[in-house]
Amino acid sequence: MRCPTLDEVRRVVALELGVKEVRAEDRLVDDLGVESMDFVSILAAIEDRWGIAAGDADLSPVRTVTDLHGLVGRLCG
Repeated sequence: MRCPTLDEVRRVVALELGVKEVRAEDRLVDDLGVESMDFVSILAAIEDRWGIAAGDADLSPVRTVTDLHGLVGRLCG
């Protein structure tokens, strides 16, 4: 399975949040205003697209879009 690029993860986050642009360094909560249901939606879209599954323990260190990309890379690689 091919792991997503950072740009692909950025596009999924932007699409799920309904915003035009998401930067790699954006903090999910502080900069993008992600709430728990937003995070569930983003994660579900990523899981569906790349066939991965993340548990609660995997998600706890995720703060930025780059962190999310790193998590996806670890899970699909």
